[in-house]
Amino acid sequence: MKNFFNNPKNQVIILFLAALVVLLCMQRIPENTNIAGYKTKQFDLFMDVKPDSLQNTQTDKIQNNDSTNINQDTIK
Repeated sequence: MKNFFNNPKNQVIILFLAALVVLLCMQRIPENTNIAGYKTKQFDLFMDVKPDSLQNTQTDKIQNNDSTNINQDTIK
C-alpha cells in the first residue's frame, strides 16, 4: 500500500479525487453562508451535463430571486 501513494501517477489520481470531493462538498453549502467573512454563491458543478429542461428551471428561480425594484426618480 505504501508504494501506491509513492507512485507519481497515483498521486495525480488522488489529488484529482480529493479536489472533486471538496467541490462536491462545497456545492452543498447553502447560498449566502458566511465563511471567513465571505458570502457563498450558488454554483452547479454539473451544469454543462444537465439537460436543458433542468437548467431553465434553475435559471428562472435565480432570476426571480435577483429581481430588484429601481426607483425611476433616482435615474436621471
